Amino acid sequence: MSLHKNAASALSRVLTACAALIALTVSNDTLSAQFHQEACLPEPCPCLLADMVIYGDFLYWQVNPDGLEFARKFGISGGPASAAQKGKILSPKCELEPGFRAGLIVGLGCCEWDLFGQFTWLGQKFSSSATAPFTPVVPPPPNGNQADQSLHPLIYNQGIAGAYPLTSAEGEWDSKINVFDFGLGRTFEINACFDFRPHLGFKTTWQDLKYNVRYQTLVVTEEQQVTSSFVSIWHATDFSGIGLRGGFDASWNFTPGFRAVGGISQAAVWSSIEAHREDFYSLSGQEPVKNVDVFINECVLIPVTELIAGLRYDGYWCDTDFFFFIGWEAQVWWNLNRFIFIENSSLEGNSGTNSAQFGPSGNIAYQGLTLRFGFGY
Repeated sequence: MSLHKNAASALSRVLTACAALIALTVSNDTLSAQFHQEACLPEPCPCLLADMVIYGDFLYWQVNPDGLEFARKFGISGGPASAAQKGKILSPKCELEPGFRAGLIVGLGCCEWDLFGQFTWLGQKFSSSATAPFTPVVPPPPNGNQADQSLHPLIYNQGIAGAYPLTSAEGEWDSKINVFDFGLGRTFEINACFDFRPHLGFKTTWQDLKYNVRYQTLVVTEEQQVTSSFVSIWHATDFSGIGLRGGFDASWNFTPGFRAVGGISQAAVWSSIEAHREDFYSLSGQEPVKNVDVFINECVLIPVTELIAGLRYDGYWCDTDFFFFIGWEAQVWWNLNRFIFIENSSLEGNSGTNSAQFGPSGNIAYQGLTLRFGFGY
């Protein structure tokens, strides 16, 4: 009897120990899974009040359009047996001009996300000209004139006024660019000294690009009178569009208060582009005649590359953060410069074919100094 009781008691203790071991195992597995899940899942973002940064830029940029060559001075000899003087291709001289930018960054209060927008305006106007001496011959030669053969047009046939060479040429560029960028960004603090901020959004723009070329000749008539003839060529390009824009900014805080910053972005702006050309011809004392009037409208996709790098100082005054930035910025609008090149055979002595050419004649690049002041709260 006692033997049976002892056996039952031992069996009961064994079953109790097994149950406790199973319960402990299940509990450990549950705790391990819970710990593993908590360790792998990101912590929830705290809901914070949104921060706001407002900044303004003073831009001192120059624009470098391709394809503005309008005249050649020297460079080709007067005949096969004569030596050529060293020549030069003339185009408008690019200059630094002021512009401005205004921007706003609003923190979304969670996980370092922000909403940003900035507007940029820049106006550019510059020109270049050249003249050639004119020496009339009395009596005049059969073609009615005698002039220095050093100056020749590049975007219009030589026969501007009969077969007369140029005595002056001028090219003038005038542009106004408006750009609005907006989108979302996210700042990653790699460590205490380095921040990395990718961003994605849109770029929209409306631009007015104009290029005017003027040629003049002086002519001696059979009555030994000097008269002048003029040709004025007006190119105008209107472009407005919108497209995706993305890139990143980086910041390295190398000493308290000072940091090196930079960024790169790429956009693809889509819309229609309209190019227009008008040519006017006139003689002294006469009303000009419009002898070319043509335009084209095409759908285009314009890539845009932007680079910026500089130095920034951050400070704190009266419960307000503020910063100064000085840097160099560059933008390239690929294949945006599109003019209509056309020969005109309606003028006396012009051997052109009235053929028109349209298409990319180069990029438009902007570069220059950027000074920024901003504050946040």
